[in-house]
Amino acid sequence: MENILYKISRFFYNHFSLAVLDEKAGRWIVKPESKNIPYLKAENANGRHILVKPDPHMEPYYLLVDDLNINQITNHHKSSDNFFKYGRMVVETSPGNYQVWIHSSRPLSLTEKRYWLSPPVSTATTFGG
Repeated sequence: MENILYKISRFFYNHFSLAVLDEKAGRWIVKPESKNIPYLKAENANGRHILVKPDPHMEPYYLLVDDLNINQITNHHKSSDNFFKYGRMVVETSPGNYQVWIHSSRPLSLTEKRYWLSPPVSTATTFGG
């Protein structure tokens, strides 16, 4: 887990926060420090979610794609030589369920993020087929 925390820190250039989410009790911030790893593991084991989020000034440079399966990861986020494409951090959030953080070289507006996250429009639907 310490290795994961290190990788997350590098990916977000040390500008991120961690939080614990309980669907009934709400959300609370936890400092991203090694000493908090046992606490985060325990909270996760008790059914709570661990959230990672870039700091507000960095958020426009990141796009989160959530609820992906292994086929989607392989087809869209790996290169032909089976490495993850540049600027991506893949996290298995539960068995067989993934999220991908994509780092952009420029800020993305919410409209752009929604566009990239929207499902493709079928040409049959577009052209009345």
